[in-house]
Amino acid sequence: MRVFGRDLVDHRYLRALSEWRSHAFPDHRAMACNLTCDHRVTEARERIFDTYVTEECTGSDLEAALNRYKAERVRQANSPDFALDDLNATNIVSGGSSGQHRIPRDAMLARIIDLNQLVVLYQWGQQNLGLFLRLSMFNSQAVATYLREELELSPPERFVRNLISAMNGYHASGVSHHPSWVTYWEDFKPYFDEDPVRWAEVVGVHVQSGDWLLVLRYPVRRAGTVARPTQLDAGWDANHFPSPPVASVQSGGHPVDLHEGWAQVVRLLPEFIHQQVDLEYSDWVAAGSLVRQTSVDSVCPLEVARQQHHSYLVSAYGSTVTEWMPEYI
Repeated sequence: MRVFGRDLVDHRYLRALSEWRSHAFPDHRAMACNLTCDHRVTEARERIFDTYVTEECTGSDLEAALNRYKAERVRQANSPDFALDDLNATNIVSGGSSGQHRIPRDAMLARIIDLNQLVVLYQWGQQNLGLFLRLSMFNSQAVATYLREELELSPPERFVRNLISAMNGYHASGVSHHPSWVTYWEDFKPYFDEDPVRWAEVVGVHVQSGDWLLVLRYPVRRAGTVARPTQLDAGWDANHFPSPPVASVQSGGHPVDLHEGWAQVVRLLPEFIHQQVDLEYSDWVAAGSLVRQTSVDSVCPLEVARQQHHSYLVSAYGSTVTEWMPEYI
């Protein structure tokens, strides 16, 4: 048996992983595959994660541990585990304390933001910075109405300036927040002219019809410490998929394309993670001032998305992918 890609005679997670493998819900079965195969999780990070797992270690215990670890060790404002050389050096591709850069510092990154999911940010910005004052309630319906008024019925520039100010203020305040998940700008560019739902699908994010998506573009050198993500960074997320051992760390991870339907041309986008950093209004302008509304839901079933992604990995890296992960769900 294996845990985090390491062959083991025995491991206290095996009971939980066995529960997940026989679970009725596909996300549990997928997560069993991921924790079994994700070799990117270093032994140092595993030791820290293990302190979050109860002695009994049932399936529900291991799931809860993933959520607690992400909340306390990944979403913290200062020194998240993925950015620390002593815990994650093999996955850091730029900005580590050693000064090593495995990817070009001038390479441009693309970051896609679902504006409908920022309710907490809008409330914080209103209370602390006096922004978003036309937003009278903080729920999904009120935010959808507000975004339509700001982005469809008005020029979007004022809203975007306020958004950047709020994001910078929020992260500077030291509150817990999600890290940034990014891809290379050049790999994202082919999707510009498609419905914005594709912007989210190709980076592995589900969105709903009517969501507003905004794109930012900035160089690696401004992103601080940049790393290849692991399942510990994603937490309980079965849409995350480990990259195979044959893939170089420089290629990052590969997000699961959530579009249902086999691609004629396989494009495995790179995927990196970094801490929240100060953003600039010009980052939006540099991305072509892209802010558009989706017209359909992303609805690809988990089983289909993972089957397609596994096949794409085999096409890109060969049969060793099947040897590494014989089952994907």
